[in-house]
Amino acid sequence: MPAPPTHRFTATFVDRALEAQFARESFERTTRPITRFTVTLSAVIFLSYGVHDAFIMPGALLHEAWAIRYGLSVPMFALVLPLMWTRVYERWHRPALLLFAVTISAVVLSLGAIADGEAAVLQTAWAPLFVVLGPFIARLNVVYQLAY
Repeated sequence: MPAPPTHRFTATFVDRALEAQFARESFERTTRPITRFTVTLSAVIFLSYGVHDAFIMPGALLHEAWAIRYGLSVPMFALVLPLMWTRVYERWHRPALLLFAVTISAVVLSLGAIADGEAAVLQTAWAPLFVVLGPFIARLNVVYQLAY
């Protein structure tokens, strides 16, 4: 039996019903468990970098750095992490994890912007890694990767 036809650019099935069934099954079997693990682990690691801030940020900027790191990321994590355990996560997965990725990148770039010299380099050196790995951690599709 030949494989069902797919669109060349999007790699989706031409048959919309088959594509919808595949998307639902794929989300439940792969995307949901993978993103629950990767996003939760990423959140814990990202928040623990506050210790890193204490070592590299100038003392006068440390509280401002923590205000940026925790003030922007904690509300976003409070929104995104619980969402991942709800029934609506399948529908809101991509916008929620785009918010996740953009917020983390904005925090890192903001921390680099308030610092000078080595501290700025050490804060922003991770930004290219987030841009490259973020879509894979969040399991974004091509459209959301381009938006990111």
